Amino acid sequence: MNDTLHSLMQPAIPAMIVARRSDGSEPLMGLGQPFALMGGDRLWEGGIPFLFGHEWQPNLRNVVVEACQAAIEAQRFWFRTPPCALVAEPGVGRTHAARCLARAANVPHVILNLSDPVVANSLSHPKAFGEALPVSPIVTMMAARCIANPIVSVIGVGAHPDADAVLADMIDPETSHAWHEHELDVDVDLGEVSWLIQVNEGDDVPAPLSKYLSPIYLEYDDDRQPELVLSVALEVLRDLGLSPADPALEIADLFQCSRRYITPVSDLYPELQTYFVEKKYQQAMGANSLRD
Repeated sequence: MNDTLHSLMQPAIPAMIVARRSDGSEPLMGLGQPFALMGGDRLWEGGIPFLFGHEWQPNLRNVVVEACQAAIEAQRFWFRTPPCALVAEPGVGRTHAARCLARAANVPHVILNLSDPVVANSLSHPKAFGEALPVSPIVTMMAARCIANPIVSVIGVGAHPDADAVLADMIDPETSHAWHEHELDVDVDLGEVSWLIQVNEGDDVPAPLSKYLSPIYLEYDDDRQPELVLSVALEVLRDLGLSPADPALEIADLFQCSRRYITPVSDLYPELQTYFVEKKYQQAMGANSLRD
């Protein structure tokens, strides 16, 4: 069955109300309006799994494929993965994978950094710290995009046990549908969020979270390094609004990058960003020289 026929068979984009106040009044930030549940038009083999790629991380790719198949079988036409612990050494590309998955599913990607004391305190002690964030990053992104099923990368678990306990409540199937956002005094439904919790290899998942997370082991493979670098390079180009066919670039640049860089992905993105910006600048300066 081709993608056109799939799209014709799909219902209108499903939606849900994500927040309610106990007194029945309208929540702030538009949270009382229906928010879209995205990804239903991309669940088939040629959609999210194809766009996500990441063949060099088969364990994660299999989870994505199975999540799409489960949604189709349940006739739940939006994307969501079960809560997962991405277990790997830093620099393997966990956040990059989450960003790619969010783009493939057409949903927002949110980073929740629990090693940041401001973020941790905003979750665990929202009324006790004046410098705490006014609204959680997840709720802010949901409101900004009017989408109810973002993908959330959580980093820094274990740094603040109180924040880990709150995160467990946000993930727990019994409490996630009415997680209380204190600053707005609303109960927010986080039940359709895809949670990707980053855990360093050799570390234990904090006890409050362990019963909710399925471990996914990511590996670094030297033989697949060029594919990872190309994936990051294409992400950088998209973020810069450039095309591999841009006159400032040559397709050989991408392959040169794949051979040149052996570095953690957290360092790779800014390095490639600088590289492509410099190429574009050189092209612009050359064009100006010709006009002069």
